[in-house]
Amino acid sequence: MPAALLRSAARSGLLGLGFVLLLGCGARTGLHQSGDDGGRDAAPSVTESCDGRDDDGDGRVDEGLPSMMCGSGACAREVASCVEGVPATCPPIVPEAEFCNRRDDDCDGRIDEGLGFGPIGEPIVVRDVDDERTGDCSDCARVIGARLATFGDELHAIWHLNLFGFIDVPNTFARRLADDGVPLEPSRPLFDALTLRADFAASHDGHTMASFCQRLEDRRDYPRAQLLDRYGRPVNEVLQRVEHEGEACLAGPRALWTGERHLFFRQRSRGPLIVEAADRDGRTVTSTELPWNSSWNASMSIGFDGQRATLLTYDELGEPRPRIVEVDARGEVVLDQLLEWPAGYADWNPTRAALGAPAGPIWAATEDQEGRGRLALFRFDRETEASSSIVESELTVGGSVRLLRRRPEQLLAVFGTDGQLEVLDIDQRGEILGHWVFGEARTDRFESVDVHAHRGSVFVSYVRRIDRTRTTVEVLELGCTP
Repeated sequence: MPAALLRSAARSGLLGLGFVLLLGCGARTGLHQSGDDGGRDAAPSVTESCDGRDDDGDGRVDEGLPSMMCGSGACAREVASCVEGVPATCPPIVPEAEFCNRRDDDCDGRIDEGLGFGPIGEPIVVRDVDDERTGDCSDCARVIGARLATFGDELHAIWHLNLFGFIDVPNTFARRLADDGVPLEPSRPLFDALTLRADFAASHDGHTMASFCQRLEDRRDYPRAQLLDRYGRPVNEVLQRVEHEGEACLAGPRALWTGERHLFFRQRSRGPLIVEAADRDGRTVTSTELPWNSSWNASMSIGFDGQRATLLTYDELGEPRPRIVEVDARGEVVLDQLLEWPAGYADWNPTRAALGAPAGPIWAATEDQEGRGRLALFRFDRETEASSSIVESELTVGGSVRLLRRRPEQLLAVFGTDGQLEVLDIDQRGEILGHWVFGEARTDRFESVDVHAHRGSVFVSYVRRIDRTRTTVEVLELGCTP
C-alpha cells in the first residue's frame, strides 16, 4: 500500500479496520490448510466429570451429572452419582422386618403393617375446663363440638364454645399440636365471627377448605366457607354458599376437593340435598338440588376414590333408610339411590355414621335398646345394588359411631358411651382384630367423638363432659405398638 495512502487511512481510522478485515479474510480463506490443525481456534468441547473441578468452564462444579438408580420395586432408590467431587455408590435398600417407626421397612408399599395396633400413651388434654372463658357467662366456656384437622402438614385440635345468641364473639378455637398430639402453642380464634359445625377438607397447594355455619344479625345460622392456608390462616374472604329461601344451617356443609373442583354437600330441614361444585377459590360454579326428606344432615359422610365422591346419609321417608349419592370430579351426580336394609335388620336405627369410597360404601347402625344398642356395619355393593352385614357385635353402643379406613384392609370404628370410649379394629372381612375401652363407667360422658389420620398415626379426639358447664377436649393417639 503506498505511503500516502497509508497515512490517509491512518488519519481516517480505517487502518485498524483494514488489518482486521485482512486477518479475518485470511482465517476464512485457509491460513490453516491442514486438517490436523483445523480445530486449533475453536473452543474445546469438554464435559463435566465428577472431580471437584469446573471442567467445562461455566463457573459451576460437577453440575448436570445424572443420578443413579439401584434396587427394584418398593426397595428401589435414587441417589446422586457425585458427592463433593467423589463418585458415589448406590447400595440398594434391603428389605427388613417391619418395625414400628412409620417407615416401609419391608419394602412392600405399606407402613407398620402386621404389628400390634392400639393406644400409644395416655389421653392428652388440649383444652382445659376454664380455657377461653367468656366474661361472666359460666356456661360460655362449655365446649359443644370438637374435632381434629390437618393444615398443610400440621395437626390442629378445633372446638366450638357455647355462646347462645352472641353474634360478634369468636367461639371457634384451634390449637396446634405436635405429631404425637402434644400442644405446641396456646389456642387461638380460628374465625372472626361466631361459627358452628365446621368441616375441613384438604385442598390444593397445601390449603384447607373450611365449611361452617355462621351466625348473622338475625340470630340464624347460614352456610359459609373459607379457604385457609397451610397454617390455618384465611386466604380469601368468607364465601356464602348459594342461598335458598328460608335456608338455615342444620350442620355445616361437607366439603371435598377432587383435584378439579371443590364439592359442597348440605341440606335444608326436610328439604333437598344441595350439591355445589366450586372453583379453586371456593366460588360456586354449579348447584344441583336432589329430592330429600331427612333431618339427618349431621350423619353425612364422604369418601373420594380419585374419580367420584360417595355421600351416605339417611332418608326419613317412612322408616330411616340409608341413601347413597355419588358425584364425579366435576360435580355431576351419577348415582342417587335409596338403599334397603339387609334382611333381619329392618328395625335397626342409624347411628349417624357412614363411610364412602373406595372399597364400597360402609355404614353403621345400632339396634335400639332404650337409648343404647348393638353395633352393626353394612357394606353396599354397587354391582348388585344390594347391601350386606359385615360386622355384628354384642358391644353396647351409646351415641354416634365414627368410622375411619386407616388402609384398604383396616377399618376403625370409634364411639363413646357413658364414661367410656371404645375403639374397634376391623379387617376387610369384618373380623374384629382389636377392642379397646378407655375411661371408667361413671358420670363422665364422651361427646363429639372424632377420628383422624395424620402422618401415619391415628388420633381420636373427644369432649369429656364433667358436669353441665365444665368440659375438656382430649386427644388419644392410636398406632402400632412396638
